[in-house]
Amino acid sequence: MRKLDKEMMKVEREFKKIDSEYKKLMASVPNIYSPDTPVGLDERANREIYRWGEIPRFDFPIKDHIQLGKELDLIDLERGAKTSGFRGYYLKN
Repeated sequence: MRKLDKEMMKVEREFKKIDSEYKKLMASVPNIYSPDTPVGLDERANREIYRWGEIPRFDFPIKDHIQLGKELDLIDLERGAKTSGFRGYYLKN
């Protein structure tokens, strides 16, 4: 049994080493994108390809999910940004 335990420990060490190298290599491989993806420096380069359905019209100012989350006390953007950076948030309640 001791021989099996030693062999298992050896295999686990080797696996951790290989797994670490694999993760390092995978992190260096870029995502494959579609050839028709617009090239640009930021979100302003995005373009609308199609729309699904009709855009509804309201007789009151429309609020986005950030405004609604703040008003309903559902999200904490300030603390989320401190821990995760810009666009980070915590869900509350």
